[in-house]
Amino acid sequence: AASVPVPTELVDRTLATVRALRGHPHADHVELTQPGGTLRVRGQAVVLLTRALARDLLAEYRAVGDLPPAAARVLAVTGDHNALTVRVSLGYGQPLHQVAEQLRRQLASALEQQLGTAAPELSVQVADVSYPPIR
Repeated sequence: AASVPVPTELVDRTLATVRALRGHPHADHVELTQPGGTLRVRGQAVVLLTRALARDLLAEYRAVGDLPPAAARVLAVTGDHNALTVRVSLGYGQPLHQVAEQLRRQLASALEQQLGTAAPELSVQVADVSYPPIR
């Protein structure tokens, strides 16, 4: 069997995600003031929250018919508590720019609801386009 080379961008994306989740022992954190004190949230938790919210929003788009099933998924979330980049895969034939901008706006709003003014700056990047299966 012939070996298939691993795309460089796949390795880079995987390493960036692992580094964002691993963090440092003395990593920065987000501070949220609330009744009774201050809540500290580590940067890794912000990355995981962002990934979960993005995944849920894409699932919602599919459920209401804005995107076909399996036409969108989160590939990676990289960055830190100040600025995050969400890399997604969208289906061929979709309005890529519009879907990415809608996701960025709704994700920024959801993060602001969760983290208030501590919500990170956010960008959404279409890193891959999936094609329909050949029949």
